[in-house]
Amino acid sequence: MTGAKLPPEIIHHILSIGNFGLTTLAKLARVNSKFNVAVRLVLYRNVCLMTESEALLFDRSIKECPELGKLTKSVRVIGDSLNPRCLQQIGQTLRHLPSLKTFFYSAAYYVITFDDMFKGPTPFQLQSVDISSIISFDDVAKYFQLSGIEILRLAGDLVNARDDQTTLLAARTDHHQYSLKQLTLDVWRDYSVELDVLLLHCPLLESFSYTASDPACRQQPPLTSPAALSQVLGHCKQTLTTLELAYSDGDVDGTRVDLSCLQTLRNLKAHSCYLFQRDERNNPAARTGFYARLPSSLEKLEIIFMPTTSAFEVREIGDIGWTPHQITAPYELQNHNWLVELMSGKKTYLRNLSHIHVKEITEARHHHMRFRETMKKGSTNHDRLPSVDDRLRSLENTFRAADITLELDIRDFY
Repeated sequence: MTGAKLPPEIIHHILSIGNFGLTTLAKLARVNSKFNVAVRLVLYRNVCLMTESEALLFDRSIKECPELGKLTKSVRVIGDSLNPRCLQQIGQTLRHLPSLKTFFYSAAYYVITFDDMFKGPTPFQLQSVDISSIISFDDVAKYFQLSGIEILRLAGDLVNARDDQTTLLAARTDHHQYSLKQLTLDVWRDYSVELDVLLLHCPLLESFSYTASDPACRQQPPLTSPAALSQVLGHCKQTLTTLELAYSDGDVDGTRVDLSCLQTLRNLKAHSCYLFQRDERNNPAARTGFYARLPSSLEKLEIIFMPTTSAFEVREIGDIGWTPHQITAPYELQNHNWLVELMSGKKTYLRNLSHIHVKEITEARHHHMRFRETMKKGSTNHDRLPSVDDRLRSLENTFRAADITLELDIRDFY
């Protein structure tokens, strides 16, 4: 069957998954009317605007053929090189896209206010909003119909508007219930007050991802503490199924996030500073009973240890030894009982637990890695090197026998 005889549905499917460039799509659009229709569906379904010429061309196309506006499902705006006048034009164009469901905006270097783009509330009802720029929760409520948004991601130097006595979000949440199901925040400030107000009125929230960044070059108010996060998460204790807590620099305060109230949580990914108190972070032996602090509904657990902490302790028990066929490992694992307790807890408490991933982040590889690579290349007999690999594999096999997949991504110890 030739391309001209293919059904329109097949042509559209091929163009959708083919990852064709704009030049190729332009050529295909001139093959015949059938291809022209299919190409239009692909070109206008997901639109990305990075330059003023692209924004003007898109606006002109929508005005000349309003039917094209009905095809657009998502718009991505990269605002670094767009001036306020162009952004205002884009905002006007968006008002002619009745099927728009997803809006993404990013500006790493050029700072704008959304007044430049929208000049007031938007008439369209979005399902997903992703903004990487300076914005506040109040702006989200002001410019978008927050009551209908299901997926919201805010990243960057988010503006803190709590000192404003006319905080729009706080005023609106007295009478509104929001439809948020996924909330992702990457923040540089303390947002415990705003989060408390927002999540209190999100009865459907299923996924929450929180990343705290504290750039050394900035003087910011304190970041949201684990204790404050515990209170905030309590609003979602009957709906939250996925939680991710990350901290990019240094350490938070000495407390930990209380997760015991999250009755429906199935997937948890967190940096160790949120799961362990300060005395536990640097002392694996003090983590006894950790499993009992986790929600009983948990299925998948991932713990990330920063360079200043470690999952286990490793003790050197002798010098490196060589035999004709291997190099013996002079190390042994210590203080990993907290991890073994997770396996034991599956029998009585964590009955749904099926996957554990323990990851240690390292800033630099040890110079001994050169020795390791040299030995691998220079000798076929020395196929095993001094490490704790055998101990780790044995631990993984023990968990596998208990129907738990254990994934260990541990630093080299030599």
